[in-house]
Amino acid sequence: MSTAAAARSRIAQLDFEIADLQRSIDTRFAEREKCEDVLNSCKYPVLTLPVEITTYIFTKFLPGHPERPLLFGPESPSLLLQVCRQWRYVALATPELWSTMKLTLDDRGSSASQCLALDSWLQRSGNYPLSIELAFLLFTGITLVDAESMQTILRHASRWREMELCLPFNHLEQMTVAMPLLRSLTLGPTQLLPPYPRPPAPPTTICMEAPNLREVNLSRFFNPLWIALPWAQITTIAGADLYVNEAIEILRHTVALECCRFTIVGYADFDPSTIPTTIPLPSLRSLTMVWDGYGLDQVENVENLYLFFKALSLPALESIHVSEYFLGQEPVATLSALWQDGDPAEIEIVDAQVSEDVYAAAFPRAKLSVESMSSDEDESWDESRDEDEDESY
Repeated sequence: MSTAAAARSRIAQLDFEIADLQRSIDTRFAEREKCEDVLNSCKYPVLTLPVEITTYIFTKFLPGHPERPLLFGPESPSLLLQVCRQWRYVALATPELWSTMKLTLDDRGSSASQCLALDSWLQRSGNYPLSIELAFLLFTGITLVDAESMQTILRHASRWREMELCLPFNHLEQMTVAMPLLRSLTLGPTQLLPPYPRPPAPPTTICMEAPNLREVNLSRFFNPLWIALPWAQITTIAGADLYVNEAIEILRHTVALECCRFTIVGYADFDPSTIPTTIPLPSLRSLTMVWDGYGLDQVENVENLYLFFKALSLPALESIHVSEYFLGQEPVATLSALWQDGDPAEIEIVDAQVSEDVYAAAFPRAKLSVESMSSDEDESWDESRDEDEDESY
């Protein structure tokens, strides 16, 4: 057979095989369509739930308070958008899912996708009150993208309800817009870079248009000489790493306080003569005042802590958690002076040298906890007390 004849014969054979394969493919396509029809007719139980039930389940996908979901990742409600068309519809129609978020920025700049996601979340949240955690991790500068993220959040300040803001100082002065729903604020300005500038005079005033603000948490680097809040309306306050002079400055103005939790760490620029004779806190029911600093090997520093504590007027106090350092040379007498008409509900003493039995005898009806100081602290405290006794002779 010639080469041409053989080629024609092979083509004919291939055409036949192709036609046969095509019939087989067509048969399988038809079978596939039937299977799709079966699947489409199936009603998965989870997809038969009323929209209201599905919405409720979706809201439980969010981490519990006070945690907030990241914009991306396995704990983000964005994951719900990827399951099926019905879930996507329900998730996008549930503003509560998009009203709480955690956003981390740094001086390397935020990605465009993060900025777009932030804007999308805020739009999806509709008119729902917002709970946002915004943190800057590094301290060498702020990029344009970061500034845009801040401006995006500020545009929705009228819906802020709970905010946790760790911001550079130069961003704080932007927080002068109205915040009518704001109830809780965590404020932690990021670190100043040397050379350290002098505090502004007067301090930068923020959140003055937040009539419902009642709870303030002051994290590291807060300084009331830099930042002024509407202190007179605050009822609950917590402060970490405060100096004595900073604590005094805050308490002088928070006259409506009901709960106070302070950790004191030092004496920067502290002048004992500035301690007021009385710091009235007529509504304070719960006080935590603990020491986590340095310098208690010096007698004058121990005495200053006592003078500070003694200046507090606490007629409504019900419970106290305090380092014994604040209670002076006669801690039981100092506490007894607070409750001349009866025992408090709860007393917790840390860094104690006085035994629990002594406190129990003085306050028999109070719920009592006494934690002794460490051996190193004990030695330093003994030295300071001995020096004080020597001076008294």
